[in-house]
Amino acid sequence: MKKLFLTLLILTATLFSLTSLAKEISHTNQPQVAGVENENIERQATVRVVFNTLNTVEETLSFTNDTNAYELLTLLLNQNDIEYEVTQYDFGVFVTSIGDLDSNAQNSWLYSVNGETGQVAADAYTISDGDTIEWKFKPIEDYEE
Repeated sequence: MKKLFLTLLILTATLFSLTSLAKEISHTNQPQVAGVENENIERQATVRVVFNTLNTVEETLSFTNDTNAYELLTLLLNQNDIEYEVTQYDFGVFVTSIGDLDSNAQNSWLYSVNGETGQVAADAYTISDGDTIEWKFKPIEDYEE
């Protein structure tokens, strides 16, 4: 009986040790930032909508997780009660109008991030902490700039 008890005691201690080790390994394989869960890290980006040289709306917005240029634009516009329209295409969303400025054959809404013109649809461009996103109503021929 003592042998059975001793064997069960050793087996229980071994299982407990293995369970603790497995938990420790699973926690150490997840990157962490000083007590903050990665998916809840607050980030900030500045969003600017330039209607013309006299009319600009700009705010620094906070966000968490993966956020794209289109989501931050809509956040800014909704907070400022500015109407907008978009068209969804296979490649992504296209902003057709902001306020009273409608995209047409001569002019369109163009976005840039940190001074670089967006090369993908705004809903496909993931924003990083500290980015500046600017939307301008520009002549089509200015897209080459």
